[in-house]
Amino acid sequence: MDYRAVMGSVDEVVDELRKDYGDDLEKLYLALWRELLPRLEAKRERDGMGQLWEVLPADTRVPDHSVWEHRRVTSAIAGALPKPAFLLFALGPVQSFIATARKTQDLWAGSYLLSFLSWQAMKVVAEAWGPDSIIFPDLCGQPFVDLWLREEKGLKLTEEPSMEALSSPTLPNRFLAILPTDEAAQIAQRVVENVQDVFKNICFTVKRRVEQVAGITPDDEWNRIWQRQVENFLETYWAVLPWEEDYKQFLETFKTWCSPQQEPWEFASIVEQYEKAGYTPNIGTCYSKLYALTERGLGSRKATRDFARQVEPHFKCTMFAELEPVHLAEHTDFGKLRQFWNTRMLPRLPLLRSGERLSAIALTKRLAAAYYFKVPKSEGGLEWNIETSFPSTSTVAVSSFKERILEALSDGNMQLFDRMNRYVTRVRSVLGDERAKSAPLSRVAEAAARAHRRIPDLPWEFARLDGDWLFEESFNKRDLQRELIERWKDDPAGLESARAEVLKTLSELLDFARHQGLGQPSRYYAVLAMDGDQMGKWLAGEFAPHLREILHPSVWNELKLDGEWQKLGEMRRPLNPSLHLAISKALRDFSLSTVRRIVEDEHLGKLIYAGGDDVMAFVSLGDLPEVMRKLRAFFSGALTGDENQVDWITGSGFARTETGFQLTMGMAATASMGVAIAHHMQDLGQTLNAARAEEKRAKDVLGRNAFSIALMKRSGGHESFGARWYYVRDGSLYVDTLQCLIEWRDAFAKDDVSPKFAYVFREEARALSALPHEAVGREAHRLLGRHLSARLSKDQKNELSGRLLDDGLLRLFESGVSLDDLAKFLDLAVFLGREENR
Repeated sequence: MDYRAVMGSVDEVVDELRKDYGDDLEKLYLALWRELLPRLEAKRERDGMGQLWEVLPADTRVPDHSVWEHRRVTSAIAGALPKPAFLLFALGPVQSFIATARKTQDLWAGSYLLSFLSWQAMKVVAEAWGPDSIIFPDLCGQPFVDLWLREEKGLKLTEEPSMEALSSPTLPNRFLAILPTDEAAQIAQRVVENVQDVFKNICFTVKRRVEQVAGITPDDEWNRIWQRQVENFLETYWAVLPWEEDYKQFLETFKTWCSPQQEPWEFASIVEQYEKAGYTPNIGTCYSKLYALTERGLGSRKATRDFARQVEPHFKCTMFAELEPVHLAEHTDFGKLRQFWNTRMLPRLPLLRSGERLSAIALTKRLAAAYYFKVPKSEGGLEWNIETSFPSTSTVAVSSFKERILEALSDGNMQLFDRMNRYVTRVRSVLGDERAKSAPLSRVAEAAARAHRRIPDLPWEFARLDGDWLFEESFNKRDLQRELIERWKDDPAGLESARAEVLKTLSELLDFARHQGLGQPSRYYAVLAMDGDQMGKWLAGEFAPHLREILHPSVWNELKLDGEWQKLGEMRRPLNPSLHLAISKALRDFSLSTVRRIVEDEHLGKLIYAGGDDVMAFVSLGDLPEVMRKLRAFFSGALTGDENQVDWITGSGFARTETGFQLTMGMAATASMGVAIAHHMQDLGQTLNAARAEEKRAKDVLGRNAFSIALMKRSGGHESFGARWYYVRDGSLYVDTLQCLIEWRDAFAKDDVSPKFAYVFREEARALSALPHEAVGREAHRLLGRHLSARLSKDQKNELSGRLLDDGLLRLFESGVSLDDLAKFLDLAVFLGREENR
């Protein structure tokens, strides 16, 4: 590396920024924060840095964070001197607002609103003291922030966020900032006021639009309901902790209130050694303890409720049961309320569903995208180009079938074209375009685009059909008569004739697809919920690496000759702001780019939200194990090679990208995941609750670094299989649980193994549990041998049984997975291997 070439690139970019933004100091500061690194990376071939710009260490003696985190923290603290303080802010309610949903779009809408409101909170701090004053989350590159830089701050060379990026909820509901002590509390109050004002503006913009569209003249009762619910809904909490000047006095206070008295206090030893070595500690040395005390302060604040929410009168909102539906004064009894919604609201507000009666909060959640975010600024909206359509659960379930059909069209299957054309034409004639449509998954849209080059238009029309309309039961006569009463009011007999034609063309399409080896549409889909393990402790520095691990080897080789430093080498590195920001950056990159790429670009899935370590997504069953495995591996950088191969033991801790390296949480960090596999007609709220319950089981019962999958069959059967992601023996990988599941799924899918094996194994499991491990292995081989395909040769059978049993199932058993759980594992593999679920 040529130092002069590197610094020459830096000087050149700084000169470019001066030319672009002149003497405007605010623009120059913001450009240095946002544009310096991308511009330097553009010169990487010329200055010899290649892919290393982003990971350039701030200090080669302690290379555990880059110069980019260091410079931003230095700027943040410099702005807060001489008396810095922490501001920790949190916004709620979170889970109830997101998870309370009647449609898949409600999930996204709740996440998006909270993410947007979180940015409105952070924006107050960014406007006053700069975006670098926010330590967590990392705002650099966040779509909301880039739009702010372009539209409000004039950074025209910052790339405008794409529609996809701007449509993604990627900010968590809390932030940590370093501010001047004498302004921190005032800014916190301004944050609260701004969030409340923005939320009210969104709600009342929706209210005005609802009144216009539904032709409602608001009376006092209508206005009171909106005012009461909007005023009382949001929860805001904050804590400010000034950094005392005397670090010794602070440490004594902290030790008295927070540190276990019966244990030696490790941190004090580190400070003492700093003093002996001639380094002068200051209050910044105590960063980790300052942060820990701030977290405790916020926790105490949350435990102190401001008020008990008023009990709402009258009847229940069909989304938020604790709130009443909006209505006029004359509609307070249930009959009149239902009539008001059925005749005034539902027919005129197409985004509402039959039977719904919604509160002000629920209406805002459902309609904010259409009536606020996309509305022109002249009408009180933001005029953002965001994607507001969201695939239904049925659309997710059938996505693999749609993709196969569209790929066959790309290959020129004209018989398939004829059947699809008749089917699509009949469906649209019965339902109308809007009723028939649902947003396709990205991979399905790509397949449609390829097919479109050969056969115009029809592939798009098929891709956009809601998955419901690939199932005969969706064309129930009574349901169609009720839902299409307006469309077919002049020809009710014609509806029945058209319905019969649709069913005929659907049957022809599905029969032809089956005979062509294209499978059948699945009735099941998966919801996954992933969460980093013990992230609070990571952010508090409790899992930081040992000092000897983060020092450069040549530095440690000198220091370890000192007995005191040998002891210190075994202690954990104290959390500092640069390390804190490095964690923020890793979580930002994971949520902004990695998760969406895995879920939507590489597989058949739809991301609901990714806020740091917290992820929720819909996934097609055919891709479920692969998506789960990749998300977990990329979270901690359990990857090797240019192709990012999963390596649970010796992973690099980084992920390769097209332009360089991506920082991850590191190999010591873990995550757990809950998955619910549900029928597409299952109540969405129940499915979401099941996914969260499985995530909790993975953490609390399975001991973290684990996953748990609930299979919720329409017939009423519900069982869970859970295990650790992988098991280790003698320091080496012993078995990769999901890779084992993939092997079994594929064996069942190819008919190499009869599904009856899973049934027989379950029947035998109880008796086998009393046998020694060797006997269990012999019996498992005997049972499998009876259920292997006759078309396999002897060598193929030996290879397959060795891979499935000796290297897979039996290793799980030896690692502590019970035979009963292995029976559930096999049932799950059979289910995933079914023709319609591939």
